[in-house]
Amino acid sequence: METRQKEQTTAVLLLVATILKYLLFGFQYYPVLDDFIQYGGYLLYHNLGYVYFEIGTMATRPLASFLDPVLWGSLWNHMGIALALITLMHFSAVFLLERTLARLEIRVSPLFWIITLFLPIGAEGTYWISASSRLVVGLFFAALGLYFLVRALKEKKNGFFLLFILFHLLSYGFYEAVAIFSFLGSYLIAFYCRRETKRKPWVLVVPVFCLAAMLGYYVWGAQLGAMGSRAAGFTFSGLFAKIWDAIWQIGWIFTKGLYQSAGKGFFEGLRVLGAQGLWGAVWILLAAAVSVLIGIFCTGNAKKEKPQWGLFWCGALLFAAPLAPNILVETVWLPYRNLFLSFVGLAFMAEPLFYFIFRNQKLRGVVISLLLMVFLIANVNEYDTYRRMSEFDIQMAQNIAERLDEDVLEGRREAVVILQQPICVSQVNFYKDHVKSVFEADWSLTGAVRAVTKNMKIKKITPVPEGKENIAGEQVLVLDWDGHITQRNDTTGSEEVE
Repeated sequence: METRQKEQTTAVLLLVATILKYLLFGFQYYPVLDDFIQYGGYLLYHNLGYVYFEIGTMATRPLASFLDPVLWGSLWNHMGIALALITLMHFSAVFLLERTLARLEIRVSPLFWIITLFLPIGAEGTYWISASSRLVVGLFFAALGLYFLVRALKEKKNGFFLLFILFHLLSYGFYEAVAIFSFLGSYLIAFYCRRETKRKPWVLVVPVFCLAAMLGYYVWGAQLGAMGSRAAGFTFSGLFAKIWDAIWQIGWIFTKGLYQSAGKGFFEGLRVLGAQGLWGAVWILLAAAVSVLIGIFCTGNAKKEKPQWGLFWCGALLFAAPLAPNILVETVWLPYRNLFLSFVGLAFMAEPLFYFIFRNQKLRGVVISLLLMVFLIANVNEYDTYRRMSEFDIQMAQNIAERLDEDVLEGRREAVVILQQPICVSQVNFYKDHVKSVFEADWSLTGAVRAVTKNMKIKKITPVPEGKENIAGEQVLVLDWDGHITQRNDTTGSEEVE
C-alpha cells in the first residue's frame, strides 16, 4: 500500500477511535461546574446584552463568550450534539495540523495523533465544554489558519492568504493560549518557507496585527461589566519564581498526574467496561481492532524514518509558549486543561524521540497499538467520572430546589446548604479543578440550582461545611452522608425530614 493510502486509512481509523472515546454512554454529555451557568443559565436572562456587557462575559475571549449562549447554550437540552461537534472539531484540527506538516514535507507517525487526541490528562480540556469550547474550537481555527498559510506560501494564491488572515484572526478570539499558539505557529511556518516568505514579506505583519488587536481589545474589556477585571490581570512581578512554580506543576502533571490518569485510569476503565456487560465487551473488541489495525499501518516511510530533530525544537517552543498567560498572573495555577495546547508541542518533541528509541518498524507498531488501547480505556474512566459527578450534582440540585421556600425562589433571601462531608465521587485523579462538584463554591451551586429550576431570581445558595456555619436569616438545608436533603429550623437547629 502506498504511503498516502496508509495515511488516509490510518486517519479514518483514528476518527473511529475518537468516536469510541464517548460511545460507551451513547455520546451523551454530562454538564459540570460552569456549564450550568454558561449554557443552562445565560439564556434564561432573555437579554444577551446584559450577559455580554453587564455581567461582562465579552471582556475576554470575545468569540467564545459570544458563542456560549447563542450556540452551545441553545443546545442545553441536547448537549450530546455539542459534544459531537467539538469532538469533530478536535479531530479536524489534528488532521489539519498533520496536513500542514505534510505540505512542509514533514511526516508524522500515529503517535502525533495519539498524544493530541487521546492523552488522558487532556480530558478536562477536550470533554468539559466550558473549557473545550475555548481550547478545542480555538485550536480548530488556529489549525485552519496555519493550513491556509502553508498553501498560500506554496501555491501563491491570494485567496488562501485571505483565508489565512480570517482564520488566524478568529483564533485569537477564543483563548489567550490559542492566540500564542497561532502567533508562534505562523512564524515557524514562515521560517520553514523562508524562500516563499521573502516574496511575500507582508505575511509576517499579520500575526503582529492580530496580536495587537487582541491586546487592544483586552484593554477595552478591562472596563466592561463585573468580569472586566479578568482582562487586566497580567503582571511580570516575581517572574522567575513563577516560572519555577510552573515547571514544578508541569512536572507533577506529567509524572504522578499521567500515572493516575493513564495507569490507574486504565484499570478503572476496565472495571467500568466490565460493568456494562455485553456492550462493554463489544466496545473493548472494537477498540482492540482499531488499535491493532493502526499499529499494522504504522510502518512509516523508509525515506523519512530518521529522527527529525528540528521538529523537536519547534515542539519545545510550542509546548512552552502557550503556557505564558498562566505564568503572567498573580498566582500560577496550571490545571490539566491549560496543558491542552502544549500537547501539540509535546507531540512534535515525541516524534523524533520515538523514531530514535524504536528503530524497528514492527516494534513501533506494537508500541502504537498498546499505547492507543491503554489511552482509550483510560478515557472511558474519565468519561465515567464526569458522568457520575454530573448525575449526582443534578440530582442534589433538584432535591435542593424542591426544598427551597418561596422567599428564596423569589430572591428575597438566600439559602445555605450545610455539608456533612466534602462532596466528590470516587476517582483516580484528584487535581485542582479536575471533575469537581458544584458544591465546591456558592457560584457553582447557585448556577446549578438556577439551571435545574430555570429560575434566575434565586440570589445565592452557599455550601458550608458542617460546624462552620454562620447563618443569619437564610433558609438552611442539610446534605447528609447519604445524599439526602433535610431542612433545619432557623431558630432551634432541629431538622425536619421530608
